[in-house]
Amino acid sequence: TFLVCDRVMPSNEGRGYVLRRVLRRAALFGRKLGEERFLRNIAIEVTKSMQHIYPELKQNYSHIINVINDEEIRFHETLDSSLNLLDGLLETKKDDKDKIIPGGVAFQFYDTYGLPREVLAEVAQQSGFKVDWEGFEAELERQRERARAAHKIASPSIPSGETFGRTKVSVSLLPTEFVGSTRTRCQSKVISLEDEGKSLGTAHQGQQIYVILDRTPFYGEMGGQVGDTGEIRAKKGRIEVTNTVRQTINGNDLIVHQGK
Repeated sequence: TFLVCDRVMPSNEGRGYVLRRVLRRAALFGRKLGEERFLRNIAIEVTKSMQHIYPELKQNYSHIINVINDEEIRFHETLDSSLNLLDGLLETKKDDKDKIIPGGVAFQFYDTYGLPREVLAEVAQQSGFKVDWEGFEAELERQRERARAAHKIASPSIPSGETFGRTKVSVSLLPTEFVGSTRTRCQSKVISLEDEGKSLGTAHQGQQIYVILDRTPFYGEMGGQVGDTGEIRAKKGRIEVTNTVRQTINGNDLIVHQGK
């Protein structure tokens, strides 16, 4: 509920992938108990019980419920489809002597078709098959390596608060106002424009820069959740934001946008 409220959307990568796994795992356990399409009801109760402390839950109520409900519906549709594909595979291999589902094939059902590992194991066992879990784990580790490499490329380092240009000595910077819980764009003022520790008056095309705004809809990387990407537009130019992080500078919580 809180992740969706923070505008995290279920997806197959990054923080969206974490959200999707949490929702689908909960939906799977509910299905085992004979409950389907119940996650929206849980989200409703969470919102009701916590909105007096977190008013943004009430403000984003419809968005939260719709996202969670749609994801659960898609999961059940995906699960039914992937089970049919798995049944077809087992039927073609029923006369095999070894009765083993190769690790690469098992991982494809898990990664591409969204079939949970425990369901794959249960169906295989019921049909007298074994899964090559060693090969599965090898494929999983290769995927993790690809994800780490992609994240390293997409999220270059940002100077720490101790060396962030003039902000190291500035005492006038106020905390950045985060408005991303209720909107995806807003009007802002540039508070600081830096280039690897040097204060800038203007930036040139292709130049790597760091920008602090007075308010922003960009979520800053924190607590394992990756920072937002997007675009900052002005009358005389635009910045493609490739990473956003939260930093505490002079005791103030700031959101730093990195881009070109």
